[in-house]
Amino acid sequence: LPLGIPAGIAIKGAGFLADHVFTRLPITDTMARTGFQLLDPVKTVRSRIDFVRQLHDRDALLPREDQRRFLEADGWVAYAGPAVADLLKQFVVHNRMLTGGFAIGTTEFAAMSLEPDLARGLGVDAPAVGHLISAYALGVVVGAPTLAVALAKVPRRTALIILMLMFAAGNALSAFAPGYDAMLAFRFLAGLPHGAYFGVAALVAASLMPERRTTAIGRVMLGLTVATIVGVPLAKLLGQWLSWRYVFGVVAALALTTAALVAASAPHDRPDHDASPLR
Repeated sequence: LPLGIPAGIAIKGAGFLADHVFTRLPITDTMARTGFQLLDPVKTVRSRIDFVRQLHDRDALLPREDQRRFLEADGWVAYAGPAVADLLKQFVVHNRMLTGGFAIGTTEFAAMSLEPDLARGLGVDAPAVGHLISAYALGVVVGAPTLAVALAKVPRRTALIILMLMFAAGNALSAFAPGYDAMLAFRFLAGLPHGAYFGVAALVAASLMPERRTTAIGRVMLGLTVATIVGVPLAKLLGQWLSWRYVFGVVAALALTTAALVAASAPHDRPDHDASPLR
């Protein structure tokens, strides 16, 4: 984000602009160009300096002259304010569903990295900890079709909230599990909403951008990628520094946050009473 703006502030700012500014304000080509340049002001200034330094060398400038003209003036057009508002709203909703994917991906993969810590904390050996991972996977397999059938006639926005609350409950219980048997049951419960969440989130994302469905779904699934690269290492550090219980507690908090954000920003939709995943 530009100038190191925190992601939470950027999301709130985008929502405010979408609801209160761009619904009334058209975007000129100059505003579009300036906004694009502010996304990376350091790069913009550096490119200007490089251009001035190479003014004496015509051959060095020619290969990038078309690109420079495009970025400086020719490539920018005006946008209608409502169109920009819709784009920002899509960004906000996709980002909040991505947070859910990040939480799911972190708890799914972090359990493997925390295997020694879980073994010591629960008083079992490593193969027994592997059964906890299997229990979560079994929950995913059982929950995906079962919850898809159960929530088929529920509005998608409501379904997302329900699934995230279930996921939060499963991880919160895991954080306070008194023993191995209870942990086994709680990991199964946490896995139940996993598959159904991604299915419903993908449908919601695609409905917001019907002409660019693959891009919309890709944004939601990006949460798993970020979880693998960032979430799992951080969870491992947290588990070693404090306790593996804190990892599941943080994931539960992220899930609750996702549920609240989806409730606040996801579009309301009407349930399809004729819908049935069995047909």
